Amino acid sequence: IKTDTYDIEGKVLDEKPIPSINIEEIILSFKGTYLQEVPIYSSVKVNGKKLYEYARNNIEVELPKREVNIENIEVLDISNEIVKIKCKVSKGTYIRSLINDIGNKIGCGATMTNLIRTKVDNFSIENSYTLEDIENNYYKLINIEDSLNYPKINVDKDLEFKISNGVKIDNTYNIKDKVIFLNSNNKLLGIYENINNKLKPFRIFNIK
Repeated sequence: IKTDTYDIEGKVLDEKPIPSINIEEIILSFKGTYLQEVPIYSSVKVNGKKLYEYARNNIEVELPKREVNIENIEVLDISNEIVKIKCKVSKGTYIRSLINDIGNKIGCGATMTNLIRTKVDNFSIENSYTLEDIENNYYKLINIEDSLNYPKINVDKDLEFKISNGVKIDNTYNIKDKVIFLNSNNKLLGIYENINNKLKPFRIFNIK
């Protein structure tokens, strides 16, 4: 089935029988980098307007394409017309578009019926809490330094004073992007960023 939204909630555009070919082989062929077309029902902007606004007003627009990386993809189950896959993808990848592209390559179309995000950056579904857990006060807050995927460096008293006061420092640590500074007692001091190979304050935390 092909739908206008690439998921089961959309309007059905076409429906064809599944051809007698190796579906798993086609799915696995998507591993790697390819140019993916952004779905029309998305919040990506074209000429200052969100794509779904064009779709709702039946206005044709050229859909932008993005290079995405399907780092890994595997077939977990194939039962009748339902295929269950698991994949690890780069930022900006639309799973709906991936499934639509797979369906186009198979030749019969495909649409997403369900999606479970198991991990985003440092956050995984295993370490998450339900709304019911939170309402019942059953949860643990994540420290800022543990939630961000930046290198952590403990500093001495001299640097602690400078960082706490937002003084820029030399990039002796060869930091490419951002770094988290903590004192000798693992107290969060601040986040610095590399600007012209100098470390300058991005956020300073005066946490008691």
